[in-house]
Amino acid sequence: MAGERILVVEDEGIVAEDIKDILRSLGYSVCSVASSGEEAITRAGETHPDLVLMDIMLGGKKDGVEAAEQITARFDVPVVYLTAYADDSTLERAKITGPYGYIVKPFEERDLHSAIEVALHKHQMDRKLRRRERLVSATLGGIGDMVVSTDVSGNLTFMNPAAEVLTGWKQDEARGKPLGDVLRIVRGDTREPAERLLNRVVRGGGIAAIEDNHLLVTEDGTKLPVDGTGAPVRDEVGNIVGAVLVFHSIAEREPGARARQDASTVGAARSPDPLGGIITRNPEIHRILGFLPAIAASDSTVLIEGPSGSGKELFARAIHDLSSRRERRYVVVSCGALPDTLLESELFGYVQGAFTDAKKDKPGRFSLAEGGTIFLDEIGDISPVLQAKLLRVLEEKEYEPLGATRTISADVRIVAATNKSLPELVEEGVFREDLFYRLNVVKITLPPLSSRREDIPLLVKHSVRRLSQRTGKGIERCSDDVIRLLMKYDFPGNIRELENIIEHAFVLCRGPVIELEHLPETVVARALISDDGAAGTADTPLRHAEAAAIIEALRKNNGNRLDTAAYLGINKTTLWRKMKKYGITYLRPKDKNPPA
Repeated sequence: MAGERILVVEDEGIVAEDIKDILRSLGYSVCSVASSGEEAITRAGETHPDLVLMDIMLGGKKDGVEAAEQITARFDVPVVYLTAYADDSTLERAKITGPYGYIVKPFEERDLHSAIEVALHKHQMDRKLRRRERLVSATLGGIGDMVVSTDVSGNLTFMNPAAEVLTGWKQDEARGKPLGDVLRIVRGDTREPAERLLNRVVRGGGIAAIEDNHLLVTEDGTKLPVDGTGAPVRDEVGNIVGAVLVFHSIAEREPGARARQDASTVGAARSPDPLGGIITRNPEIHRILGFLPAIAASDSTVLIEGPSGSGKELFARAIHDLSSRRERRYVVVSCGALPDTLLESELFGYVQGAFTDAKKDKPGRFSLAEGGTIFLDEIGDISPVLQAKLLRVLEEKEYEPLGATRTISADVRIVAATNKSLPELVEEGVFREDLFYRLNVVKITLPPLSSRREDIPLLVKHSVRRLSQRTGKGIERCSDDVIRLLMKYDFPGNIRELENIIEHAFVLCRGPVIELEHLPETVVARALISDDGAAGTADTPLRHAEAAAIIEALRKNNGNRLDTAAYLGINKTTLWRKMKKYGITYLRPKDKNPPA
C-alpha cells in the first residue's frame, strides 16, 4: 500500500517531527499531528485517517489507550501503538483494546514500515470479514435451531441468537475461539462430538452428522439431547473455507412433548396477542392486519413479498398464531442461509445410509412442522432441484427424505417469503412458473419503512425500551434531533436496520438520551444530505452535522464531486448547492487540504 493518510499522536515535538519525516520517506501522507488523547480524538474526526500511530504515554486527561478505544469505536480505523516505556497495567489495557501493531521506541524504519503495512492489510481483511458476518447474521439470525459457522481451523466465526441463548456466549465474545470451547457437546465422558463433526465436514467435503446419545450442556448446566448436521462453506472457486453446523433438540421431537415452542426463538413462548409484535400507525399495514384473520382461517399457501428487514416473519408468525394450527409447531427455514445440499436434508430429512454419517433416520423440518406451519424465508434463493421437490409437496402433499425410496405424507401449511420479484425470476428462467403459481395463492405485499415513516418514532421507542431491558443501561429515549434525522433517513435495511442503528447508539451512549453523535456516521450523512432542507438555516447541531458530513464524504472521495454525490445518494447539483450554502470549497488533497 502507498499514500495512506496517517494521524501521528506524539506529545514530544521533536519525536513527532522525526516520525513525520520517516513516514513521508516511506511514501505515506501525514494528515495531522496530535499531542494529547483529547486532540487525537478531535483530529481523527476531522481528518479521517487510514491509520493512527498512537504513543501510549501522553499528557492530558486521556492516555493513548483511552484515546485509541474511542477512536476505534467511533471511526473504524486501525491503531498502532508506539511506546518507549509503560507500566504493566497500561500494557495490559493496550492489549485488550486490540491494537493492530505495537512498536517499541526507538525503532528502525523497516520495522515501522512493516507494522503499518501489516496493520492496514489486517484492517482491510477485518472489514471484509465483518461485511460477510453481517450478511450471515441477517440470513441465519432467525433460525430456531442452534446454527454456528467456523473457519477451516475450527475457530468460530458466527453464532445465531438461539446458540447464544443455549450456550451463554455472546457472538462477540465467542468469535475466534475454538468450536469446542463454545459448544459443550458431550457423549459419555468426552467433549469431542462438535469438533469431530467439523473435521468430517472439512475433510470429507460433504454433509456429515452426529446422532445418538449426544448432549448439549447449556448455560445453566442442563443437558439437552441434540443431533447435528454440517456442510462445508466454499469460496468462489470451490475451495472449502469453513463449515456451517446446525444442532437440533431431539427432546422437542418426542411424541406428546408439550414444549411446542417457537422454532424461531429458543425458549420464547407464543405471544397471547398474535399481532402484538406488529407496531404501526400506517394505513396500509392496518389494511393488511384487517384481513389477516381471514387469511389465517383458510389453509391456503401464502406468499409474503417485501424488502429485507420489513417484518415478513412477524406476519408469517401472526398467520400461524391466528390459525387453527396454532397449537402445533411453527418452523422457520431460511432458504438463502444454508448450502444447497444441507438445505435439502434440513427440509426433508434423511434415512439411514443416505451418506456416511447417516446411521439412522432423521426427520426434516417438514416432519417437525407436521400439523403446523412451515415458514420458508427467501424462497427465491432455492435451487431448481429443490424447487421441483417443493412443488411436489404443494401438489401432492408428500415428499421423500434424502436417500429414501418411499414417500411421506405432509399435513403442513406453507407460508413463503421473498425480497425478490418472483415473476422476474420466472421470466429469467431461474424460478419455476408452476411453483410460483402454487405459492402465489394468497399474496401479502409489505411496504418498505421509507413508505411508513409515521411508524419510525413508535419503532424507535420500542427498540429503546427493549434494549434498555436487555442491557440494563439507563437509556430512556432519543433526542428530538435524532428523531428528526431518522425521519429523513431512507432505511435501505428497513426495520432491521433501524433496530441495528439504535443498538449501535446503545454501545456509544453513556447518558440517558441518545444524541446525533451516537449514531453511525454513514446514517447521519445519508439522512442529512438526502433532504435538501434537512438542516434548515439556524445554527443547530443538524446544520453542523450536515456540513461535516459533506466534508467527510468529499475527503473519502478525494474531492471528486460526482463520486461524492453518488456516495451520499444525491444529485451532483444538490451537492454543489449545499457546498455553496456552507461555504465549502474543497480541493483535492494532492493540491490543498480542505478547510476545517
